[in-house]
Amino acid sequence: MNNKQQRMSSEEYRSWSIARWCRHVQSLGVSSLSTWAVNSRSSYSHAVTLGVQRKVARQLGWLPKLEKNEMQRMSDADFALRYQAKGVQSMTDLWKSAQHWAEYLRREGRLEKVANILGFCYVQE
Repeated sequence: MNNKQQRMSSEEYRSWSIARWCRHVQSLGVSSLSTWAVNSRSSYSHAVTLGVQRKVARQLGWLPKLEKNEMQRMSDADFALRYQAKGVQSMTDLWKSAQHWAEYLRREGRLEKVANILGFCYVQE
């Protein structure tokens, strides 16, 4: 969507088929959910609200980084290995690289342990 076009209404987004969503996302030239979220926050937010973002991702061949419910089965060491594979070198990197993982770990009371495995200090305020 260029700057001269008006923002689309929620009603218009709701009327889109998955095929239409896919065409829209392809027109953005993005290759992942995270780049879609950054490049078109409005359409991504609508997709999340409507619960279609993962369907679109699957249609476009974007495989999930973790299978459904895999986070619940992962140990702290597993998370640390995944973060290391992402090149994480600080707590800021940890949060930026996979905020949903960090939030999950924080809620579960496991973030400090994972941070310690990675050699980072994590202090809750």
